[in-house]
Amino acid sequence: MDWKKVKGNILSALVGAAIGTSAATYLHDTPRFRQAPTAVEPPQTTYKFNEETPAAKPSLDDIIGPVKYPTRLVSDSFFENATYMNPAQVQQFLERKNSVLAKEHNGVLPSKMISDAAQEYKINPIVLLATLQKENGLVQAQAATQKQLDWAFGAGATDSGRISSYSGLQKQVLGAARILRRWHDAQPTELTVNYGTEKLAPENKATFALYKYTPHTTDTKLTRLGGGNWLFLNILRKYVSEHEKINVLTDK
Repeated sequence: MDWKKVKGNILSALVGAAIGTSAATYLHDTPRFRQAPTAVEPPQTTYKFNEETPAAKPSLDDIIGPVKYPTRLVSDSFFENATYMNPAQVQQFLERKNSVLAKEHNGVLPSKMISDAAQEYKINPIVLLATLQKENGLVQAQAATQKQLDWAFGAGATDSGRISSYSGLQKQVLGAARILRRWHDAQPTELTVNYGTEKLAPENKATFALYKYTPHTTDTKLTRLGGGNWLFLNILRKYVSEHEKINVLTDK
């Protein structure tokens, strides 16, 4: 027997087995194909269709009637918008007018009186300001007599006389707001206006309340056009325009 040849065959077999084991181990432990990295999913965007477009801001003509349109003076929603002006804005409005009411009276700012009454009776503060100017002109007056202050809103000052329990600035503010609220909450009916000479059918509660407060389209006892709710509308349109303009400038 050729022992050298046998030894060589055995050695070859052992080496071959070792190589085969290593190759098998390599092929088992190493993936044949590397997987591509998992793609990161983009964030999902949820699209909402058929959403309502925000309502456009109402125009001045939407909330306040034309000057020569006596059956709809102000929209109900605007009339009741007690947050249209905050106390600071009411005070600033009076200050810009250099009003006698921009300073304290009996230790209280009239702007606070107006704001408090507006909140209590759910009346737009600028409606109260326009009423105040219509009645006694105190929003734009730089001075006032005690009588003018005591009857600032004309509340309790009827065509047949004055009711003394309404006398005083604080009582006037509260009285005006209370009267407007009471008539706004009533059922509108046809009214007799202009000192009993005309009939008028208000189209909404706000208009009814304003005519119950001042039953004149214009003050027909004046020698020229003016007074009544004609004057109220002119003042209100002016005041709203001024307030809106200031707000836009401030927001910018």
